[in-house]
Amino acid sequence: MSLIQQLKQAQDFTEREKDIARFVLEHPETIENMSSRELGHQTLTSAASVTRFCQKLGVKGFPEF
Repeated sequence: MSLIQQLKQAQDFTEREKDIARFVLEHPETIENMSSRELGHQTLTSAASVTRFCQKLGVKGFPEF
């Protein structure tokens, strides 16, 4: 399953993870130039939450995402 499909399905996501997924789906062009810290700030989460979210999707971290 592709990352986009995983984000859209939001299976087993916490509320914070759903916030991150929603932001990514709504602003795909913006996240290319963001750090995990900036994404965390935009989604009212933390850089660590963003990194764990990416790992949950099967990638090593935010840069690979």
